[in-house]
Amino acid sequence: MASPAGNSSSAVARPPITLDDLPPSLLLRIISFLPTLDAIQTTLISPAFLDLWTSLPSLSFDFSLFLPPCDTPSQTLRAFSDFATRALLLRHPPSSSSPLRSLHLRLDSATHLLPYRRHIDSWIHYAVAHDVESLSLTFSSKYLRQFQNETTDPYYYPFPLPLLRNGSVRSLHLKHCNLDVPRNRSRTRLCESLASIDFVQVYLTDEMISDLVAGCLNIESLTIRQCHGMKDFKISSASLKRLDLWQFRCDEGSVEIRAPNLSNLSMFFFEVGEYVMEDSSAVEEADVTCISMVENYRYWIKIVRLLSHVKRFHVQNWWYKAVVSKDCLPESFVFHNLNYLRINMEYTKADMVGIAVLLELSPKLGTMILDRELRINEEIFGARISEEFKRINFNLPSLRHLKLNCYWGTMDELHFLRLVLKSEVVLERIVLHPVRLDQNSVIPIVLVKRTQGFQVVQGSFPGPKLHFTSAASAMHPQSETYQGLEIMVFTEHTNHNKAQSSWVRKLFTIQG
Repeated sequence: MASPAGNSSSAVARPPITLDDLPPSLLLRIISFLPTLDAIQTTLISPAFLDLWTSLPSLSFDFSLFLPPCDTPSQTLRAFSDFATRALLLRHPPSSSSPLRSLHLRLDSATHLLPYRRHIDSWIHYAVAHDVESLSLTFSSKYLRQFQNETTDPYYYPFPLPLLRNGSVRSLHLKHCNLDVPRNRSRTRLCESLASIDFVQVYLTDEMISDLVAGCLNIESLTIRQCHGMKDFKISSASLKRLDLWQFRCDEGSVEIRAPNLSNLSMFFFEVGEYVMEDSSAVEEADVTCISMVENYRYWIKIVRLLSHVKRFHVQNWWYKAVVSKDCLPESFVFHNLNYLRINMEYTKADMVGIAVLLELSPKLGTMILDRELRINEEIFGARISEEFKRINFNLPSLRHLKLNCYWGTMDELHFLRLVLKSEVVLERIVLHPVRLDQNSVIPIVLVKRTQGFQVVQGSFPGPKLHFTSAASAMHPQSETYQGLEIMVFTEHTNHNKAQSSWVRKLFTIQG
């Protein structure tokens, strides 16, 4: 009878799995996430996969990968251009098994690019001719673009937008370039396939935006970031569902939005004299952020007035000013459908009043998340709180989930929690996410409502820098009370030979 050891020694050992053992389809999928230069270098590892890169569904040519070794920028650009052109020429003909789904070009934005514009044209022509679905063209620069005479500026690549007319491009991203849009052309069918457009630092006129949106009959998402050239522009589309307008200011300008199916709206530092929305009833999610200076309140209030139907809202806490300012909300204003709120704020008296005002306007609010706001000045609220707001009460008929980000454990934060717990009706869960003070990760403090009250079910994080932490005690309970809010703090210390580590577990026994 053979021994177990003998059976083990007679067993055939499995050879280690190598790159050659992987099916080509799996390896192709893996290298498709790499820049094309890295993907080609990866296939050189095994002779069996030398030509695999020619079937890549995604091509990404990044100019920064060619810096160095060439001595001059022109030599580097020549090497990059030769590589991209040759890679496209050697690529397999399009087929159902190897379609070209995306082309991403990332180049340096500089004057020495001028002689190579025809090469960029040819790459885009190739992609469109091969039914590419996603096209991205980024000209990187360490400087923010200065917009001057953009229509004739020779230093910015003019993207040939009409080229997409007969293509299959669904997603277009352009950064730091211009648009080549011939005039006096019918705009009724500029590009039927385009569903998503993202422009960053692109020169756009009012007419360009109107023609572009009207000519893209199936557009669903439009992003305009750090673009200039427009003043009084209109966005009119029956298919548009998402609109992001970022970082633009023109006090004499205006924006008019006619998009009956628009469901998601984001305005980030987008400040113009007039905002018009013909029908905002379909907008379910909105994000509104203005620079936190007193003079910018006038932009904020004009946008907020248009969004009474939102269900999810990310906004600053300027609500106190919205009821005491001359430029305030109408008396009948209510957020009829607001269920999810993310609000940027501090914990000042005016912030507490602002929260109380917003809660009165939001009878269906079920989830509220509080983020810290970096304010340039506090004059946004004024120096004094009127007598009618001295006593603060929160109306929370529907609030079930509350989260405080960047939690420090300050008295102001605890006072806010006391106000919440004094008024809560159906609140089920509170999450306090501590500030990260070092490289160690922090675990949020989670309080869940039990029969006997709120109890901590999770919560350990580094100390002793956090509020109410006593580094001198070792598992010694302390109790501190602030206006009816009792906090039980347990601190454990562990000594090591080289270092001392601390962690704190807070057990909250909260009485409203």
